[in-house]
Amino acid sequence: MSHPPSASTIHGPLPLPPQLSPDDIDTLPPLLPLLLSLRSALTPPSSSTTKSSQPSGPPKPPPVTGTTPLPSSQPQSTLPFTTKELASSTDPIKHKLQRARQSVRQMEDISRVIPQQETEIVKLEERRKKQAEMLARIKEEGLLFSRSAELEGERGESGEKMVE
Repeated sequence: MSHPPSASTIHGPLPLPPQLSPDDIDTLPPLLPLLLSLRSALTPPSSSTTKSSQPSGPPKPPPVTGTTPLPSSQPQSTLPFTTKELASSTDPIKHKLQRARQSVRQMEDISRVIPQQETEIVKLEERRKKQAEMLARIKEEGLLFSRSAELEGERGESGEKMVE
């Protein structure tokens, strides 16, 4: 059974409510340094890769881009840590997701189930269809009116002139 296109597929996604920002949902930036640290902690260093990956001299600073990164976007320490430290390291991400979940629960109509939404979509599509039919009828009546006005205008030009 194919479902009719939803309002979001016709008009694009709806904007987020003011209490919820994209940063509240995005977990990749804080998760990446955490995963890199965990990966380096779990991967034993091999002698060939450590020698070739070690740069000679002091580490180079990142290139200047003219923008100041936000504190939340600055990578955390990527030093290896133990798996025991994993729980405390993931706390900020868990808290961020909990806040986002609470914000989503406060959104209007979030408790509605899919069948209720589909019923509303069907009603709205029926309403749109009726409005489109009404507009087509009004357009046709407008065209008939303009044609009759043109015909009357042509008759008035070839017929008697009005006296002033």
